[in-house]
Amino acid sequence: MTETATGASRNAGGMSQHKAGFIVATIGAVFMTVTEALGTGVVGFWPRLAYWVLVMETGAVLGVAVTIGVHGWGKFARWPLIEVALIAVLIAVPLTLAVVGAGMIILGMSRPDLDDLLRNFALVTFVSVIITGLTYALGSRKKKEVPVTAIPLAPEAAAKNVDNRFRERLPRHLRSANVLALVSEDHYLRVYTDAGNALILMRLSDAMTELHGQGGAQTHRSWWVARDAVRTISRGEGKAILTLSDGTEAPVSRTHYRTLQAAGWFA
Repeated sequence: MTETATGASRNAGGMSQHKAGFIVATIGAVFMTVTEALGTGVVGFWPRLAYWVLVMETGAVLGVAVTIGVHGWGKFARWPLIEVALIAVLIAVPLTLAVVGAGMIILGMSRPDLDDLLRNFALVTFVSVIITGLTYALGSRKKKEVPVTAIPLAPEAAAKNVDNRFRERLPRHLRSANVLALVSEDHYLRVYTDAGNALILMRLSDAMTELHGQGGAQTHRSWWVARDAVRTISRGEGKAILTLSDGTEAPVSRTHYRTLQAAGWFA
């Protein structure tokens, strides 16, 4: 049966959310400067640019920190809209103070009263929701069509024998879960489990060292997959897509295809 397989990660097919955040922030700063947004046209181009770059890039830095924290918490991993809203609000609180401070220093604005602070907070929250949403959209996995032949596999239990050193790095609510896959995202590692996923500060190479002998293999420069977590294999053009027990689709690159084929993954 011929099907169409889709790519599986922000790293494999798109860009990471962190990089996307800074790109969106930079574009937003230029746009706000050129359009003299929110009355900032009272100062010259360069002070205006400095103001918007400071505000937008501060928001991007806060976005990275808040996103890592919320993803690590993992409570809303299955509800991306709620996660976006929560991240936007958490960004808006400190960013409102940064906006007010930058306005006083660069634009010569007067000290705001409580009503001004609340209006600024509402506006910053609104902008944060938009930018966070765009960041998620740019950082989400891009679909890549490849002709494939789907091979269904018999369901099996996901790998449970995971090194305790590695488990201790996970958020508490995931430490007893079955590890399905690992995905490298910049300097971080996204860990997929049957109870959700989370970001941890770790290199993929180090994680694979700790998981050596645990019944998995590297399938792509950015991916490690537990073999027992694989449910369906779709192959075509020297590549493959592994569908895991939670529905995650992990790519197999040409580089690793032959190694996995020799190890019997596609038998």
